[in-house]
Amino acid sequence: MVLVDSENLTDDTTRQYWTSITIKPDVSLMKVFHAKWQETLGLVQDAEGFIFTFGFHPLTKSLLEHSARAGGNAMAIPASDGPLFVVPINPIWSSPSDDERIFAAVDSMVTELRQIGKERGLLHRYIFTNYGFENDDIIGGNGAKSFLRLQQVSARYDPDGIFQKGVPGGFKLSSKNL
Repeated sequence: MVLVDSENLTDDTTRQYWTSITIKPDVSLMKVFHAKWQETLGLVQDAEGFIFTFGFHPLTKSLLEHSARAGGNAMAIPASDGPLFVVPINPIWSSPSDDERIFAAVDSMVTELRQIGKERGLLHRYIFTNYGFENDDIIGGNGAKSFLRLQQVSARYDPDGIFQKGVPGGFKLSSKNL
């Protein structure tokens, strides 16, 4: 569970869940995603302090082309995969007593949305790191080529694995990412 407890970001009573799904553009799929979000919203909107962010953030083909020309990045998304939409999913609420039902409802929705996207051949492997849930395979979502590059960089600059083993939090390189 990702809970935010920072004086700089929110007050100490705010609870949050972040995840994302990346899809290829398709109006009918986007309508299904929106309807499922509305359905889930109806189940949990009565939670104290509830706000439920959901949207479609574009990754244009041009952005991906320019990224590749500039040397690429850890996402390793080829321009030919674009355009894409990152779908951020972020409920926020106040009471710990709502944790279980909100997580259950949102987990169910995310699982269903990913399955629908996969069945339609429109789900992309990429998961936006800043919107990643602790159970998401963020690094694996960048692809095998990127994983190998990250392993090489880690071996070169952190041969003792200090960052991988000694720094809490974040997404780490592991065999689960293969």
